[in-house]
Amino acid sequence: MTLKLPVAERIRVCLIDDNEDIGNLFQRYLVDTRYQISYQRSTDRMFEWIAQEQPHIIILDVMIPNQDGWEILGRLRQHPVTASIPIIVCSVLPERDLAISLGAAAFLSKPVTRAALLEVLGRVSPSRVSIPGR
Repeated sequence: MTLKLPVAERIRVCLIDDNEDIGNLFQRYLVDTRYQISYQRSTDRMFEWIAQEQPHIIILDVMIPNQDGWEILGRLRQHPVTASIPIIVCSVLPERDLAISLGAAAFLSKPVTRAALLEVLGRVSPSRVSIPGR
């Protein structure tokens, strides 16, 4: 007799935020959840990193030094690798309407609570995720 238990579907999340503390905070918030987060502090080699990680969701801070975060959002929306991936703009700027109008699936205000992060991730998460090797 063999017992097969369902594997919890892991939802991969990529965070782009120049603040390492935010990356560490989000990792702590998502421990023991179905979300697996990786983060990068710059947009250097962003598309290569995203292609490697194959995220289901991207979280983007638009206040990145020496870069226009709104332009980055536009590039993500137009690139074939990321065009269909939901993007959550996470910012201290109160620009929810602008973020949505530029293609964000959701907006998350900083400072971020665990409950707010989990709520927005749950709202934009795909109903089914593909698991490599299955």
